[in-house]
Amino acid sequence: MSVQPTQTMEKRRQERRLIRRSVDELTPGEVAELRGAFRRMIDAEGGPYYEVAGIYGLPMPLYSQHHTNLFLAWNRAHLRMFEEALAAQGIRFGIPWWDFTDAPTSHTSGIPATFAEERIDGDPNPLYSAPVPPAARQDGEPVTTTRGTDSPDQLPTAAQLKTILQLQSFSNFQQQLESVHNVVHVWVGGVMGVIPWSAYDPLFWSLQANIDRLWRVWQINHPAARLPDSLRKKELPPFGLTVEDVLDVRKLGYD
Repeated sequence: MSVQPTQTMEKRRQERRLIRRSVDELTPGEVAELRGAFRRMIDAEGGPYYEVAGIYGLPMPLYSQHHTNLFLAWNRAHLRMFEEALAAQGIRFGIPWWDFTDAPTSHTSGIPATFAEERIDGDPNPLYSAPVPPAARQDGEPVTTTRGTDSPDQLPTAAQLKTILQLQSFSNFQQQLESVHNVVHVWVGGVMGVIPWSAYDPLFWSLQANIDRLWRVWQINHPAARLPDSLRKKELPPFGLTVEDVLDVRKLGYD
C-alpha cells in the first residue's frame, strides 16, 4: 500500500503552513475544535482515524520503524498524514505537542488536562480514549485504549533532553531520542506501552509531535549536519516518500 499526496493536499501546503504549538498553549476554543475533530474521526467506523492509526501497528502489516535509522523520518511522515486528516476536519493549526518534561505541573496524573479528563460537560472526552477497531484486536482485547501512568517524576527531564540535543551525530541523536520516546510510551502505560495498539490512544499524536519537534530543534541547532546519501534515499512505506522528502518541515507545510 502506498499513500500518495493528493493535489488538494499539495494545494493546502502551498496556501498555508500549519503551526504546531504546545497543547498547553491552545485556547479553550482550539481545544474544543480539536476534540470535535477527534470525535468525528473516531465516530466514523473505519474512517480516517483508524486508517492512519492502523498504519503504526495492528492490523497487519506493521509499518512503523523502531530501532532503525528510519525512526524519526517515518514518524514525521506518519504525523503529517494524520495532520492532513485533522485539516480535513477543519482544524486550522498543527498537531499540538506534549512537553512531557513539564508533566508534573500540567495535571495531577502528569498527562495534560486536555487529554486526562475523562468527561467534558458530562460527555466522554474523545482525547481521553478511543475504541480499538475489531480488526486490530487480539482475542477480543483491547476494546478501548487505556492508560496506567506512574509518578510524573519518572519521566525524562529537560536536562536530559538538553544533553541529547547537543549531540553532533544524527545517528547518536536519533538513538538516544528514541530511547526517551520509549520511556514515555512505557510510562503512559496501557496500550501506549504496546506497539500494535499505541497509535489508537489520542495522546499518541501529541507525544510523537514532541519527538518530531525535538528533531526539528536539533536540525536548527546543527545546520551543517548532513544525513548520509544512502539514508536520504531510503523509502518510507506506505507514504510514497523518502527520507529526503521529509527533512524540511516547511516543505511539508508545517513548522
